[in-house]
Amino acid sequence: MKRILNSSIANEVKNIVVNFASKYRGVLQYTETMNALVASLYVIKRGNEAKTDVVRILEPIIVNLEECFENKELSILLDNYQEVVEYALDYYNSSIQGKSAAIISQPKELTTFINEMMDIESGSKVYLPFAGLATEAIELENCNITGEEMSLTAWALGQILLDAYDVKNDIVIGDSFDNLANLDKSNDCIIFNPPFAIKYREDSLSEIDAVKSAFNNKLKDGGWMCCVLSQGFLFNSGKDKQLREYLIDNGYLRSVILMPKIFAPITSINPIVLVIEKKKSDNFILVDGTEFSVRNKVNNGTLLKASSLLEAIKTFDEKYCRVLTSAELSEDYNLSPTRYIYRLPKIKANETLYKLKDIVSFVGNRLIGKDAQKNIAFGIKELSDNYLNCDVVKSDIEAKPRFVYSLTESCLTAQPLFEKVKIGKLEIAEETNIGAYQETFFFQPKKEIIEETYLLKALVSDYVISQVKAFSKGTTIKRLSKEDFLNLMIPVPSIDIQKEELMSGLDSELKLKNEQIRKDYAAYVKDVHVKKHAIGQMMFGLNNSWSLLDDLRKEYHGNLNENTIIGEGEDRMSIKEILDSVGLGIMRVSKAIESFTVGEDIMYKEEDLALAPFFENYCNTHKNHLYSITFQAPEGEYADKDLPVVEFDENDMPVKISDTDFILKKGDPISIVKFSSSALERILDNICANAVAYGFVNRDMHNNNIRITLETQDNSYIVCVSNNGMPANEKLDSKEIFDYGVTTSISRGEHSGIGCYEIKKLMERFGGKVEFVNDPDSEYPVTYKLIFNNTNILFSYDGKE
Repeated sequence: MKRILNSSIANEVKNIVVNFASKYRGVLQYTETMNALVASLYVIKRGNEAKTDVVRILEPIIVNLEECFENKELSILLDNYQEVVEYALDYYNSSIQGKSAAIISQPKELTTFINEMMDIESGSKVYLPFAGLATEAIELENCNITGEEMSLTAWALGQILLDAYDVKNDIVIGDSFDNLANLDKSNDCIIFNPPFAIKYREDSLSEIDAVKSAFNNKLKDGGWMCCVLSQGFLFNSGKDKQLREYLIDNGYLRSVILMPKIFAPITSINPIVLVIEKKKSDNFILVDGTEFSVRNKVNNGTLLKASSLLEAIKTFDEKYCRVLTSAELSEDYNLSPTRYIYRLPKIKANETLYKLKDIVSFVGNRLIGKDAQKNIAFGIKELSDNYLNCDVVKSDIEAKPRFVYSLTESCLTAQPLFEKVKIGKLEIAEETNIGAYQETFFFQPKKEIIEETYLLKALVSDYVISQVKAFSKGTTIKRLSKEDFLNLMIPVPSIDIQKEELMSGLDSELKLKNEQIRKDYAAYVKDVHVKKHAIGQMMFGLNNSWSLLDDLRKEYHGNLNENTIIGEGEDRMSIKEILDSVGLGIMRVSKAIESFTVGEDIMYKEEDLALAPFFENYCNTHKNHLYSITFQAPEGEYADKDLPVVEFDENDMPVKISDTDFILKKGDPISIVKFSSSALERILDNICANAVAYGFVNRDMHNNNIRITLETQDNSYIVCVSNNGMPANEKLDSKEIFDYGVTTSISRGEHSGIGCYEIKKLMERFGGKVEFVNDPDSEYPVTYKLIFNNTNILFSYDGKE
């Protein structure tokens, strides 16, 4: 096996590729930027030797690269052709936020994991029924590679990638679901990895049927097959269960590996790797690999730590692995690794372990038909995870539970859902019909064994929750079956010790509540001070404008008109602009007063905010006689032309997309963030007020300037707001200034130290950060660096070899 994937690429080459991509960074989803580069480079590199079908399929996205690059840049790309092709496809497809990435490629770390685990010998015949980019083939030395790919675009790009590595193959355009019925038991190995986002035809095989068909029709005796499937295969009923039974009863199953969520953000479902062999054996291994991941900095998804997981399997780390026989499985052939690897934590010496069903009596009867009329209903929101405060309010809720239970006496209730347990206490005086969901249980404790409150406490304890997580089933909604709920293990001490622990817990809870009340009050006081501070800033600005108008009235002996100009150069302002500023200030004071009666969720609503137009508008509407404020937009911040809709073959499209998802009109801004315009205005108000209060004190106002710049760094936008006033106190820690009550003033006079605290609070509210830079020797010594992380940037790299 040859290790070729993950080849390095020089920074010079990266820069050329990234600069090409940056021209299209405003197109949010489903763009073909990097695919266009790969296809166009292939045409130049191979010339007349380029495959006709590849060129025909990719023709809509092929561009004239001589118009995009200088001769030297194009030569560098061609000299590093193999690295550029892999880099462009890999990084672009890993950064895309849409579902189409699943059609094109699987994570390269998963490819490496499968190839190393399977350890396919040289000369083997390997069948790839869902080839995609066929990255598996790159790492297989001297193997006979065959297969199909139904997506025309994926097949064409895969052929370019394999061509770049000089990998011979017989992968054709075709529907594997149709081909799997054809007998060809000559393959030594099958790698079965249909993309998660694929749409199956109504008349085609299901994914599960296709696994069995490929195993029986395409694999030789003694051959191996590796499947990448959804986690639902491990526990679903129907065809999933039938396949589990078939593989286990016939001794074909070799291993099941539950993987991290490596297909995020395409899907949040955990994939599994299923390994089967066409030879009987009694034993198989289950592996919980969900912990073997790191965050993907490119798209905030998840990357598989392939080498670490392989090492855990090879060394048989019992924390993650367990060997089983069919006799040890549950009756439903559940193959979830966590179910069998889980070990109960140790209990205290004075505790006894009970199954839940042995310490409670279940109450209530489920009603059906005309009798199923509910008097009250509740859902998970009406239940609690606090055993000291879990009384169920008996009122109708918006949800309409499917099941109705008849209760005649007070009881406890629990709902194990989403890998948690929600609990409640129901006071019932007469027969009552209660609407609740399927996963809801009603019971009473056997009081000779366990106190009612102690049982509630146990059900929400870490000891029980760890069992719920291990035994819950589901891909998106995790549920605990009634049987597993009944078999939850509860550690129970004597009744006297239970009472002692409950009294101690109550005392601790009261202390926590008092501490929380103290914190809430402190936060309330801070919030009031921040709002008063904002109003004070605005009144200060209004007072300055009014004083200026009064001075001008005296200077011009009352003969002022809207067109009168004061100041020079960038500081020029008309009387009308000053009056407009006063009007805007009054409106903002009114809005600030209103903030005392509304929450921040209403004041600061998240939106798609185009940065450049916002800053330009802010500078135009916040003109001030005390300073000038300018925004320097980066080159290429606005689209210089209409970007056309990318043409796709409808068979390549996993979902329906409207034209507006593709188009960037001429003049549209490029830099967009998820933020609040009101919050960003408040941030700039604070920064400008700080400049006036600290930086521009005792200076000629005609020389005061505030400058706003915008740039990108990795997947973030960086906005620097700088002023050319006095530097901050050099002894002040640059991080300390964002603490409540700390001021940047050199004099430390009567300043509140609230503005910077509010800046940090608002930036963090929307996932951003702020940094303070103090450089006394610079023309602009004071800079606030606003870092926006929730952006529309798709493509970036770390700048390292």
